[in-house]
Order: sequence, then structure tokens, then C-alpha cells
Amino acid sequence: MSESNAQIARDNHFVPIFYLNRWRGDDGKVEVVRKIRGKIVRSRRSPKNTGFTVDLYSYDEKFVEASPDEIETQILRPLDNSGAIIVSKIISREELSDSEKEIWARFIVSMRMRSPTMIAKAEERASERISRMLDDMEADYHAHKSPNDPETPLGWMNANKPGLLESFGKRRLGQLINGSELAAGLLAFKWMAIDLSKSSVPLLTSDHPCVYTKGLGDPLCLIALPLSPRHAFIAYRDQRLADKILSTKPSEVAKKFNGSVVAQCIARVYAASPTPDSFFQKRLRASEFDGEAA
Repeated sequence: MSESNAQIARDNHFVPIFYLNRWRGDDGKVEVVRKIRGKIVRSRRSPKNTGFTVDLYSYDEKFVEASPDEIETQILRPLDNSGAIIVSKIISREELSDSEKEIWARFIVSMRMRSPTMIAKAEERASERISRMLDDMEADYHAHKSPNDPETPLGWMNANKPGLLESFGKRRLGQLINGSELAAGLLAFKWMAIDLSKSSVPLLTSDHPCVYTKGLGDPLCLIALPLSPRHAFIAYRDQRLADKILSTKPSEVAKKFNGSVVAQCIARVYAASPTPDSFFQKRLRASEFDGEAA
């Protein structure tokens, strides 16, 4: 991004700071667990200094049709601010208003889609889509272009919509997070909060913590998000799934929850208290440098 635009929000947290705050210890930090060259590596970090990548959501600097940090400042930041309030209400089992339910559904969608992995996939899909679109336009473009127009549709796009191609995937993902289609699907689910205070195993979280057991349209889909070391949010269609969770010992629920969260993380697991290396050794993928200092 341009040096002159110093106010742009560049540290883009795909793990919200307010969310990680619930795993802080007395030192104000969370335990960060990584697997590097086969070894489990631990460190302590403040929630502000982990779970982010510089310019993860930023549009290309040539793209002038929107603020470069639009996704961060206009979509995710307001969503996180509201999410912080709603998480507290869910944990305390307070009734959510209809508007809060809509916001929470979008927050859950965002927790699945805002990770570096999903951003990369969105950009890859966008690139393929644009390539097909430009190929389809080729013949018609040459039939109608003027002598002064660029030789190809791609050249015209770069000349007339600078930065759009580079920003298309991120912008589309931002629109999906802020839109209603995916969130509306989640609103059709049944929701519950589970209290695992009696578990001998505290819940972990990660840099990609929202678990989907199946596709959103599958009747057996279950969506789960740890909310704190002792609480989790569950969304489900089939009541039998909820009944099975509620009838299982809290420690067993926590262990299964942790296994799923750790197995799908990108690079970092976050803990409020020490967990044996052996647990991570079996489940945690190896990580290299991923945009955040070690």
C-alpha cells in the first residue's frame, strides 16, 4: 500500500481480538502453539499481536472505486464490535433479538471465510472466473473496439478499471460476508450454547476455529465455534445431534471439539492453559512463516 496512506488499517485480524481475549491468562496473553519441523513450539502473545496478516483484506492500491481497507473497516470491524456483545449474551444465555441473530449469523459466516486460506481460494476462483469471462469477450471485443482501444479485453480492463482484477476476489468475499444469503441459511438452523465448565479439559481455539461437519445444505450439518475455554456455540438442523452432545460427558465433548479445531487450523492453536504436546503432535499440521512474526 502507499506510504502516504498511513491511516489504512493494515494489520487485518482474521482472528478477532475480542474473541481471543477470552483465552487470555493473568499476563494478558494467550498461549500460542505451533508445529515447526516436527516439534511443538509454544509462545505467549497478546491477542492484538497474533491472528493477523498485513493487508490480508486490502484492495490493490490502484483500485480507486473503494477504500483499500473497506473490508476491514466497513465490514469486519463493525461485525466484530457487535459480535463481542453478542458472545457475552450467548454465554450468559440471554435472548437475542432478531437483529442480533442476523448479525451473529454473519459473524459465524465471517469466522469461516475470513482466514488467509479462504482469501487465497477466493482470489484463485476469481482469477479463473475472470479469465473465462475475458476469453468469452474476445471475439465481440475485437468486433466493436475502436482503433484507440487496447488490443485485448484484459488491456481495456487494466486501462479503464485499474486494480479491479487484483481486488475482485477480496471484494467478492467481502460482499459474501456482509451479504445475507449464507447468513440466511444459518438462521434456519437451531442454535444452542453449551457450558463445559464441568469438563476437565478446557476448550482450545485456533486461527481457523469455526467447524462445519458437513455442507450448509446437508441435514446433518453441525456448525460449532468455541466461545471461551468453557463455552461453545452450536448450530444444527437435526435435534438428534444436539441430544447426542448434551448426553455426552463434558470432558468427552471438549476433547472431540478440540480435536476438530486443531485439525483444521492454519498454523496456530490458542490455549488458556497448557495442553500436552502429544495432543498437538498427532493433530497439528506443520507451519512455516505465514505473515506473522514467530
